[in-house]
Amino acid sequence: MINLLNEHMNLKLDLLYYFEKHNDNLIPQWQIEEITHLSSFKTMNLIDELITDLSRYPESAIILDKKKIYYIKGITNEVINHLRLTYIQNSLHFQIYMFYFRGGHNLKILNHELGISNAYSYSLIKEINNELATYDIKINNQQLEGDEKKIRLLTFEMLAFYYKGITFVHDDPMVTKFEKRLLPFIKYLNITITPSTSFQWRLFIELIYYRLSQGMCVSTPTIRIDESDDKTIEIQRLNAIMSPIFKSTFHPLTEEEFNNEFYYLIEFLFSENLLIDQDIFTPDLFSDSVINPISSLISSIQKFKQDTGLTDEVITTLKYELIPVFFKFYHFSYKSDSFNATDHLGIFKNLYPDASLIVEDFFEKQNWNMDLPNNIQLYYDCMFRIINFVPQSVLESPLYICVDFSRGPVYSQHIKNNINAFQSLHIVFEKKITEKTMLYISDFSTYDYDIPQVIWKAPPTINDWDILGQTLVDMKRGSL
Repeated sequence: MINLLNEHMNLKLDLLYYFEKHNDNLIPQWQIEEITHLSSFKTMNLIDELITDLSRYPESAIILDKKKIYYIKGITNEVINHLRLTYIQNSLHFQIYMFYFRGGHNLKILNHELGISNAYSYSLIKEINNELATYDIKINNQQLEGDEKKIRLLTFEMLAFYYKGITFVHDDPMVTKFEKRLLPFIKYLNITITPSTSFQWRLFIELIYYRLSQGMCVSTPTIRIDESDDKTIEIQRLNAIMSPIFKSTFHPLTEEEFNNEFYYLIEFLFSENLLIDQDIFTPDLFSDSVINPISSLISSIQKFKQDTGLTDEVITTLKYELIPVFFKFYHFSYKSDSFNATDHLGIFKNLYPDASLIVEDFFEKQNWNMDLPNNIQLYYDCMFRIINFVPQSVLESPLYICVDFSRGPVYSQHIKNNINAFQSLHIVFEKKITEKTMLYISDFSTYDYDIPQVIWKAPPTINDWDILGQTLVDMKRGSL
C-alpha cells in the first residue's frame, strides 16, 4: 500500500498498535524505546504528543504511573482508526498526492494553502515519487503518470484503509451529483446498501469521476463478454443505463473509452460479488492465471475428502464461487486492515482444521507465503467458500459422541443442544456407546469402555464448556 505518512507519524501509529495490545498494563519507558529506537528525551516527547492526540477520547489515556512507567488505558481499534485518519489528512505528502490525483495543476496555490514554500513542495514531490516508484507511478508534468488501473486501485486501497467509512473522502458537489445520476444503476443491480458496500461503491465511483474528468481512461478490460449472447442480458441493460450518463458527464468520451470504463466497473463489482447474476462470468472468459489455481484447490479438496459427497454439482458451484476470489486476487487485490494478519489464524485452524489443511496444501503447491497480507486475505476467502459450499461430510470425518446423563433424556438433550454450538466440528450423537464412539459425556463415570470421558456432576460452567471445546478440537486434530 502507498505509505504517505512521514516517519514520525508512522512511529506514532506503531506505538498505538503496541499500546492497543497492552491495555490495562504498565509499560516501562525502556520498553517503548526499544520500539522507537529513539533517545529517552525524544521518546518522552513522542509519548507527550500521543497523550495530546488521545485527549479527544475520554476513555483513552497514557498515564505516567511512576517514574518512566506508563499505564495504558482504552486505546482501542476505533480510537486508532480515527487518529490514523487525522494523521493522513494532515500529511503534506497525502495532500499533494490527492491534489494531482484530482487533476490539480497550480501547485503554487496549493503551497500557499498549505503554508509551505515552492522549494519545499518540490522536495516533498520527490519523496512521494520515491514511494510511488515501487508501483511504476510518478508525478510528472503536473499529473500522475502510470498504468491507470494501478493508479486507481492503489488510491482506492489507501483511501479505503484510512477513511473506513468514518467520514467520506470528498465534499465535491459535482461528485455528489454524479453519484445521484447513477442511482438507477444501483437500483437495477439490486445491491443491498450496507455501510461497507455503500462506502466501497461511492469511493470507487469518486475515483472514476476525478480521473475521467481529466481524460484519464483505463485500457482494454481484462474480461470481454459477448453481448450478443442471450445470457448477457443483464450486462446489456447495465450498459444502456450507464452509456448516456458517462457520455454526457465526461465529454468527449469515445465508444471504446466508455466500454473500457464500463467493463472496468463491472469487473470491480464482480470481484466484490455485487452483481445479481455472477454466473454469466463463465470459466472460459478468464485466463489460466485465474482458472489454474481453482483447479489446484479443488484437487486439494479431492485429496483430503472424507466421503463421496464431492459431486460434480458441488465442484461446479465451488468453481463459480472461486472465480471472483481469484480474479480479485490477481486484478483487484487491495490491502485492508481486517483478515490480513496471522494473529488469529490459529483460532480459525482450530475451528476448521480439515478445511484449513486443504487450503494450506493448496498454498504449498503454489509456493505462496502465508505471511503476506494479500495471501492471508486469500486464505480466508478460500476457507469461507469451502466451508459454505462444500458439504461438511466431504471435508471432515465426524466426531461420534455419546451423551448420557442420569437426569434423564431431557437433560441429555439440553446438553446436546448446547454442544451443537460446535457445529463446525461435524458432531454425530450416538444413543449408546458403540465401536465408533470417540467421547462419552455424562455425570456417571463408566469403567467398561476405554474411551475419553467428560464427567459433569453439576450443570456445566463457562469454564467447563471451554474445556470441552478444546477437547473436541484436540480430538479433531488427532492429538487426544
